[in-house]
This record gives sequence, structure tokens and C-alpha cells, in this order.
Amino acid sequence: MGWNWGAGTLINYVHNHYVMNNRRRWEGGNRGRFPSNKLQGLYYATLLIDEGHKEWLTSANMGILIEALEDNGYNVDTNTTGGRITPDLLRKYGILVLGTPWGDFQPKEIQAIVDYVRGGGGLLVTGVGWSYIDYVKRPLKEAPFNRITTHFGVFFDKGIICDPTDHRPEGKCTPVFRNITPHPVTKGVTAVTCKGCNPGPLKVSAGTVLIKGDEDSYCTYGAPPCSDPPFMAAIEFGLGRIIALGHEGPLVDGVSGVRSCSATLRDDVGDVRLARPAFLGFYEA
Repeated sequence: MGWNWGAGTLINYVHNHYVMNNRRRWEGGNRGRFPSNKLQGLYYATLLIDEGHKEWLTSANMGILIEALEDNGYNVDTNTTGGRITPDLLRKYGILVLGTPWGDFQPKEIQAIVDYVRGGGGLLVTGVGWSYIDYVKRPLKEAPFNRITTHFGVFFDKGIICDPTDHRPEGKCTPVFRNITPHPVTKGVTAVTCKGCNPGPLKVSAGTVLIKGDEDSYCTYGAPPCSDPPFMAAIEFGLGRIIALGHEGPLVDGVSGVRSCSATLRDDVGDVRLARPAFLGFYEA
């Protein structure tokens, strides 16, 4: 039985065997740290969107996704401009969202995020390498998103992913991704694109590439030659999990005017408004 208590939830069991390591879960007969994904899901049902580091993806331009999260029982908070990332802050949340941050993180903040994920926290991070080079004019190794994700085996690289045969009307460098690996994150997703967005490639040395270009896609705009360039990856690190996405555009709803990108996750019948955001299953599993 469970009760809400302040900002948290209290779970009461009538016997300790339900949570002991040498006992099976009551669902499926699998061993694990949690007696049910429902118990773990209570932790992950709290999500923090960071807005304190000049993020491009904020609560102002991801209303559709926030609505879908709240409809599915998630509590969504924001860390406003100037707010620092600390262990005390992170321990209140199951998932941290860093949407293409351009503002620098202090070393203590980066360490707090790494420790948070290692201890079981979820991280959703987006970044665009070519854009950071063009407008901030600093090396990519100094990009705030890369200073964090290199700890987890992911690097947002320079260049733009293009596809000469499968792209939006805006041009070949607004590709439609259909090369999708079956995974809890991509369940039910058959194609991903976004209007007006030029996605960047990832370098992935750990984890699983979930979405990538197909056999005739390539990288341009200062990038070295590439084939099947990765666009989205999922990584397990310690007890935590990370999703990295080479552009924030697919998560932007386009209704606020903050960004020109419109989110378009498509299935065989047309636009999908993420009634149950697929990527959340990765954190809850």
C-alpha cells in the first residue's frame, strides 16, 4: 500500500521478503532490486527540466510533451534561470532533462549529474554540435552537453546528417529517420523527423544506437565522411540510464514561437502526439 507524503511517496509492505535480493518479484518471476517496475516507476515519475543553463529546449516550447507526461501521471518541474544543479536538488527527481544547453556547468554540477545517474537517475540530453560551433564559436569538447555526456560514452559531433532520398520538403538535410532499432525507447515509432531541423550526428562508444541514418545518408557541413550516422542512443551507466538525441527538435511542439521546429514523430497513419512518450519506458524498465 502507498501514500503520498509531502513531495514523496511512502510504500508499506507487510513482509520484508518482497524487497529482499533472494526473493523473486511477484510479476514475471525475475530477480531484481525492485519487486516490481511499479515501485521503480514511482521514483521515475518525477521529472526536472533544467532551464538554468541557456537551454534551447524548455517548458515554454515542449508543451505537448509536458502535457503527455502529466496525463501519464508524471510530475514535471523546472529548474529556472540561474538555478544550480546540486545533489540535494537531483535527489528529488527520477529524470533530468538537459535540452541543448549552451550555458556552462560548474565542475561540481557535472559531478552531481554523473553521480546522480550512477546512483540510478535518468538523464535525457539533447545537443547540436554544428550549431554550437557556428554560433558560440568554441571547440565542441567545451560544449556543455559534451562535457557531461563524455562521462557516459557519447559525444555530439560536428556536421549535419543528410539523406538524398528520404527527407522533408525543406531539403535533404532535414532527413526522415526510419532506421530504428527495436527497443523500449522506440516502441511504436516507425519514423522520426522535425520540420526545419538539421540534426547532428553522435559518436557512441557505449550503449545502443537507437536511431541512425540509412545506407545512403551522409554527414556534411564540416563533418568527416560517415555512413549510417547515429542520431539517438540509449546508455546504461551504473544504476542509471541516459538517452541522447542529436537535436532537440523532435521534442519541440512548435506552438510557442520560441523555436521554428515542429515535433513530428510519425507512424503509418500520420502525426502522433506521444500519448505515452516511448522513451519513458527505458527509465522505468
